[in-house]
Amino acid sequence: MEFRRRAELSLQPLSKPPKESPHAAESVLALLECGPACACRHGSGAGGCLARTTQRGVRVRLAVAPVPGKGWGVRALEPLPRGAFVCDYTGEYLNTSDARARLAAYDAAGAGHALLVARVVLPSATSALRLNIDATRRGNVARFVNHSCDGGNLEAVLVMAKGELLPRVALFAARDIAPGEELTFSYCGRSKAAAPAGGGAAGAADRARGAGAAAGGRQHAFTPCACGTPACYGFLPSEFV
Repeated sequence: MEFRRRAELSLQPLSKPPKESPHAAESVLALLECGPACACRHGSGAGGCLARTTQRGVRVRLAVAPVPGKGWGVRALEPLPRGAFVCDYTGEYLNTSDARARLAAYDAAGAGHALLVARVVLPSATSALRLNIDATRRGNVARFVNHSCDGGNLEAVLVMAKGELLPRVALFAARDIAPGEELTFSYCGRSKAAAPAGGGAAGAADRARGAGAAAGGRQHAFTPCACGTPACYGFLPSEFV
């Protein structure tokens, strides 16, 4: 897996809890759960609160395994229905200055990383909360999930639990997933994952030059993308953070 994540997920929280069970997430971009401030029963047995879907750990069988052309990746070992919770994206929560320092250190060392930046749009729609989650040194299986330019088969969902200070990012199945299928998601969010005009590796250089111009002409090393989908941009999503 190429650990280079600089694109920002843009996640819009819900203003109120969904009417349906959290088990039927079905590609929502935010999920409200019970948490430490709730008096409900925490557990998965009889009488346990159903509004704690992401708080029970990984409940599906997954395998970290080599993927041709990509290095490491994650495959499902059982059928995953659309809306199924797969795993949290866990790691170290950093402030923005520390995140930028980490990125500079990773680049100076020529090392990859698994630092995910999620920009959470607040209900007022006039401001946003930025989450910097670095899974490079401390993380879970999610750090091995590869990028796909077409959006992949997983959806990044913002999870807010009552009584918790910071939201979390969780991965849910965006469609039915078959056993043995590689799990992927778009590092820049599914809303931005669309086939570009003149897509594919052939247009990567032009798009890279355009991105550089948009960033004020600053030079940036783009990492080639190996997702292999028809929507492939030719390089992994990247933004100046």
